[in-house]
Parts: sequence; structure tokens; C-alpha cells
Amino acid sequence: MRKNRQSSRLRTVTLLVPEDFAEGFRQLAFEVRARQAVGKDGAKIGWHKLNRIAEILTDLECCGRCMVYDTGASGDERFHWAVTVFGDNQVAAGHTADLADARSQAEARLAAYVADLGRTAQYQRIRSRKVGDA
Repeated sequence: MRKNRQSSRLRTVTLLVPEDFAEGFRQLAFEVRARQAVGKDGAKIGWHKLNRIAEILTDLECCGRCMVYDTGASGDERFHWAVTVFGDNQVAAGHTADLADARSQAEARLAAYVADLGRTAQYQRIRSRKVGDA
């Protein structure tokens, strides 16, 4: 195993962090491994299979990530989807019976989150101008 890590230039790192930040670092490590799996620069756009049950879509501009995984359950609980944004953690999640529907819902929630960020930034710019004029 050690030889394989050296050949792929991966290293095991142990960090001592506050408990509240541990999940964020796990997500960051997950994303780094996912980027390596899709290419060194992570420039490939679209859904990428991480393993036999999980897929990921990463938006490098907003640091957002959509994940879908097959829970193995039947019916509406089959596919779990989640949207996470670095700094805000999970911003949306749900379940559906269909893989394509799970991807679509995750993408829509990420797009809505990014659009809301844009509106928030625009509002803050307008508000700061009004405060500066007063």
C-alpha cells in the first residue's frame, strides 16, 4: 500500500482540529481526491463516478459540490443527493428514486444557491453605496 501511495504522490496526514471543523476537512480531502481522480487540474466538467455507488460534480468557481450516492434502498430513498459549499457546509440534500432526478435536483439547488449569493453580493454593493452617500 505504501508503494502505491508514493507512486500516486498521496500522503497520509493527521490534523488536530476543533471537532466542529473536522467534517469540513474530511470534505476537503474528499474533494482533493475527487479532483485527482478526474484529472490533475480538475478541469473536466460534468458528473464523475468516484466509486461504484457515488458520483460528484464540482463547481470550482463557487467551491460548490453536488454528490449523489446509491443507498441501496428501494423507492424514493434509493439515491441520496447533497449540495455542499466550502465554508457553508451542506446547503441542501434529499432523496429520490431516480439517478437522473437526483443529479438534476442537486444541480438545481447548487444553481439556486449561487444565484442567491449573487443577489446577496449585489444587495451588499447597493447598500454600501447608499451608506457612503449618506
